[in-house]
Amino acid sequence: MAKREQTTQVCLGHISGAHGIKGDVQIHSYTENPMDVGSYGPVSDGVEGRLLTLRPKRVVKGKVIATVNGIFDRNAAASLRGVRLYISRSSLPPSGEGEFYCDDLIGLEVFTLEDLPAGEVISVQDYGAGTILEIRRPNGQMFLVPFTNSIVPKVDLCLGQMKIDPPLGLLNSEFDRSCKESS
Repeated sequence: MAKREQTTQVCLGHISGAHGIKGDVQIHSYTENPMDVGSYGPVSDGVEGRLLTLRPKRVVKGKVIATVNGIFDRNAAASLRGVRLYISRSSLPPSGEGEFYCDDLIGLEVFTLEDLPAGEVISVQDYGAGTILEIRRPNGQMFLVPFTNSIVPKVDLCLGQMKIDPPLGLLNSEFDRSCKESS
C-alpha cells in the first residue's frame, strides 16, 4: 500500500466562545501545553483564509483566554465561536516516537487485533479525562474508544491503519462472537 499523505495544515484548537466584554476569546487548545496555541505565529481559520494572531493570557477551567488581533468587543469575539485554528505542519516540531498529531489519526482505517475491519477514525476528542477516538463502523454506526496503549496498541501512519483491542461488548455481540471464534 502507498504511503499515506499527511495534511499540510494541523489544527491547534478551536475558539469556543467569547470571554468578558473586551474581545477576549476562549480557546479549546489541542496542544500538549494549552498556552502553546499562540506560540507558532499567526494561525489560519482554514476556511476564509483569515490569519489570526493569538496572544494567550491565561488558562481558566481548561480553556485558554486570549486576545485576537482586530477583535475589540464581545460581539466580535462571539462571532469567532467555532473557528478552527490551523498552522502549517512545517511550523511544528516532528512528533516523537508514539506521539501523533490528532489530524494524522483522522481517516485511519481501524482493525481489531484479529484483522477484522472495525471502521474509520472520524474524530479525536479530549474533554479533559484523556483522548477518545470516534470511529464509524462499516455499517455507519459510531462508537468511541479511549486512545490508550492497551485499547489502541498499534498505529501505522504509513499504512493508514490502526489496530484496536476493544473491551468485550463495546462492539455488537455478533462482532464480538466472530472475534472470539477466530481466536
